[in-house]
Amino acid sequence: GEDQEGNEINVQIKKVKTTPSIEAVSCWDFYPDPNATNIDDCDYVIQRHSYNKQQFQDLAEKPMFNADAVMECLEMGPNYQTRGFESSLYDRENIQTIYKNRFEVLEYWGIVDKDLAYQCGIESDKEVISVNAWICAGKVLRMVENPFTPNRIPYLVCPYELNPYQFFGVGIPENMEDSQQVMNGHARMAIDNLALAGNLVFDIDETQLVPGQDMSIYPGKIFRRQSGVTGTAINGLKFPNTAPENLMMFDKFRQLADEQTGIPSYSHGQTGVQSMTRTASGMSMLLGASSLNIKTVVKNLDDFLLRPLGEAFFQWNMQFFEGSLDV
Repeated sequence: GEDQEGNEINVQIKKVKTTPSIEAVSCWDFYPDPNATNIDDCDYVIQRHSYNKQQFQDLAEKPMFNADAVMECLEMGPNYQTRGFESSLYDRENIQTIYKNRFEVLEYWGIVDKDLAYQCGIESDKEVISVNAWICAGKVLRMVENPFTPNRIPYLVCPYELNPYQFFGVGIPENMEDSQQVMNGHARMAIDNLALAGNLVFDIDETQLVPGQDMSIYPGKIFRRQSGVTGTAINGLKFPNTAPENLMMFDKFRQLADEQTGIPSYSHGQTGVQSMTRTASGMSMLLGASSLNIKTVVKNLDDFLLRPLGEAFFQWNMQFFEGSLDV
């Protein structure tokens, strides 16, 4: 631009562009409708946020937030309640009921009935209205009708293995729990046995020794005898070593765990030299067969995460995208 004298002047213009973003939500902060078996069935989803003072104050700047309510909560001070699981989860043994300088904010996506929505200033002809609400310390920080078209809860949940009756599906630990417990038992037994079998226990006939001797044992030790047949006063007892049998059982159940989880040892590098693995084609066949089970997991990722995410971005762009494609 130019001023009145004709000199060039530089003017800074702030350009605001709305862009969609994604975040990974910890399962410990994610509370879906307990009656639902998948995300499409959910009447609502609640996400718990833990904010410091700065992050909490920044909420006041975000669109449709009630800045007065945010400031009131700030004045009331931090209100983050520690949950029982968190002390063990974060290995914090010194549990305090309230964390210093943290705010607990609950973000609700889901339906409310007509009356409640009307009280919150949302008017609609529908009987159930889909809303997004943010709450802290009993105060409503944000209450808007769900902005998305078509109407959706903006959370995606991908199970490792699908379970039609359970929201979170089945994971690797649950699949191999029984085998893992047997493996733990046999490993423990092998170690307990080695504590005895790997050491010597002495059987000493004190009547054959000169009284008052030191019973400690070290290389070159001399025990002074006074009677009896030579070499029978002190015997070393060797306990039977059962570790090999225990480790064989351990290995058997490790193979069973591979079958239960569908993650064969081949795929994480454990082979052992067998006839099949000596050639490139033999190895290739084994690896090809071992990857079959993982394909289900990859399909779940496609069906429950990547495809709906792509659709959601498309819908977002159709609804909210402004201006040209250059950023």
